[in-house]
Amino acid sequence: MKEYLTKYSDIFSGFIEKNPEYFYLIIFAISLLFFIGSIRKWDWIINKSGDYYERRTGFWVYIFGEKLVRLYITVISAIAMITSLTIFIFEKVSISK
Repeated sequence: MKEYLTKYSDIFSGFIEKNPEYFYLIIFAISLLFFIGSIRKWDWIINKSGDYYERRTGFWVYIFGEKLVRLYITVISAIAMITSLTIFIFEKVSISK
């Protein structure tokens, strides 16, 4: 299993080294996933079960409430999507010149 993961990790690392602008598309995809998950109220965004919840979002939900934490996650992921897509476009344009 370790050899399998190492092989694909090396392939991915090599691709990102040759094409660093595509890293921003990966950030965009992750941010889009969080954005959609926050809007659709998917449970894994703010998971209320398990020990990990207590360390990750439990404190913030306790202080501000679930709606405000989901709004914060939505806004931050939207900012990350816009920023990463903008950087990707500028990187792609500057490379093609």
